Amino acid sequence: MSFNLESTESVAAGVRRIAHEQFTGVSRALTEGSGNRDDDIHSARKAMKRMRGLLRLIRGQLSTDEYRSENGACRDAARKLAGLRDATVLVATLDSLATTADDGAHPICVSVRQMLEERRRAAYDDGAAARDGAVAEVLEHVLEADARVDSWPLKHAGWKMVNDGLLRMYRRGRSEFDACSWQPSTERLHQWRKRVKYLYYQMQILQPMWPGMMAAWQEELDRLGDLLGDDHDLAVLAQKLREENPCTDVGPLLIQISHRRYSLQRQALILGMRLFGERPRDWSRRWHAAWRAWQEECIAPDLAGIGIALAPEPATPPGATPERMADTHCKTGEGPLWHSDESCLYWVDIPAGILYRLNPVTSTHEQVFTAEVAIGGFTIQADGSLLLFLSGGAIAVWRQNEHLEYIIEGITVERESRFNDVIADPMGRVYCGTMAGPTGGGRLFRLDTDGSLTELLDGVGCSNGMGFSPDRRHLYYIDSSTRKIDRFDWDKATGDLRNRQVFVDTTDEEGVPDGMTVDAEGFVWCARWDGSCLVRYRPDGIEQQRIEFPARKVSSVTFGGADLDVLYVTTAGGDDRLTEGDGAGALFSLRPGVRGLPEFRSRVCL
Repeated sequence: MSFNLESTESVAAGVRRIAHEQFTGVSRALTEGSGNRDDDIHSARKAMKRMRGLLRLIRGQLSTDEYRSENGACRDAARKLAGLRDATVLVATLDSLATTADDGAHPICVSVRQMLEERRRAAYDDGAAARDGAVAEVLEHVLEADARVDSWPLKHAGWKMVNDGLLRMYRRGRSEFDACSWQPSTERLHQWRKRVKYLYYQMQILQPMWPGMMAAWQEELDRLGDLLGDDHDLAVLAQKLREENPCTDVGPLLIQISHRRYSLQRQALILGMRLFGERPRDWSRRWHAAWRAWQEECIAPDLAGIGIALAPEPATPPGATPERMADTHCKTGEGPLWHSDESCLYWVDIPAGILYRLNPVTSTHEQVFTAEVAIGGFTIQADGSLLLFLSGGAIAVWRQNEHLEYIIEGITVERESRFNDVIADPMGRVYCGTMAGPTGGGRLFRLDTDGSLTELLDGVGCSNGMGFSPDRRHLYYIDSSTRKIDRFDWDKATGDLRNRQVFVDTTDEEGVPDGMTVDAEGFVWCARWDGSCLVRYRPDGIEQQRIEFPARKVSSVTFGGADLDVLYVTTAGGDDRLTEGDGAGALFSLRPGVRGLPEFRSRVCL
């Protein structure tokens, strides 16, 4: 989900949701990664800096001890990772300088770069154990900090919750700007950059209240931060050159650095005059007015009920018409999941036991695995493998070109039934639901990361779609036999589900709720089996949009693509298209104009 508040959530819920997302981002960067350690560490550090910006925004809501504890945890985590990347930054800074170096400095750049690169490689080779230790320690602290988020005492509501922090950061930035204008120093410029970056993150969080203006401020603050960041990197490089005393005369290179820093500082101060030239109280009042306008805009739809004319709903976004991506004839196409490591989509034909994979770039699909029994669903594990949930309660790990690795051979009470839908939670557990069999009702189980199973519900007709709310406080769950979408309170620490409530009741409508997903705005997308459509519901359960499909049995849906802006939709009934529709059993895609949330990965027996 985007790093900003949403109109559909309270400020407190938005703050908690953003915090959870940043901590999850750190965990994923350091455990799953992209294959480039420098990029992964940079992503993790950036998420911790965003967290510090968020904490400063809500500082007035926390006690002094609470703020110091949470801010210290984020600061320390970022520091532990800093040393893992600093050597690479030095090389990159020198490379940037070399592009504008004069004839006298260019040969020196080549020689110095060789020295820095050798030391960078040596540092990485010699410090492998230390790096792994630092990463493990950061992961432990991040999990602990994430667990505390829901207990933050966020008492105030609306603008009052964020105003003091925003105003405080602008004042600090203005004060640092004044100090740098009067007597700049490397340390003062660095402190100013910190305030600029924190303010930049806060503007991101508050962007929806005035998108155009906030985007402009973000762009300029980002540019100012880059100018000050480049200056600081050059200062560190210069200091390193003076301390290391390489065998090359670095005098011309230091002069080049000095000239470059003067240019960067001048640009930064001029931009600072524009950004920090307003009195803090006047600046704050302007944003408060924008906030009030945003709140009026958000409540406008409620006026329709009292007879006030409103502007029409926006037209369906271009690309929101379903496009057939794979013309399979699945009897029960189900369980689509986007695999970000492979930039591919996986889905199954449940009774046929076939696992499919789609490559959107080439618009090709293939059968990558066929089981001897039905595949009721799957999750993607943290290591990239797939965890398959099969007939009879069997659960096994699948890796291409390898035999299945069974975690659970079967469940006695499910020997005549099968799994029908599953979802991983933020902690790596899996909620896995079965359907009724000849001997009784289905069940909803929780599979913990140690491979143990806990029964949560029994007497289920047909476990189907599940999804987490963006703030991770709720788990949506569908038992299709009830024709309802329910919502539970979710306990992050234990995985327990409580306080089951009806979110949507479709008893009087055509079709049955089936698979579902939740988008970045907190809206629920639900496939309608025997209803030929996909329905989008607001967070209050009101239907907001309906998209028709050329198939009666629309079975499941997920977001995919590099930006999670593509909806992939499975259908069933491909063995009888005459009755079920021309697109029955096929895989479809569409661009709805909103983004999805990354699906969580399971961590079972890893």
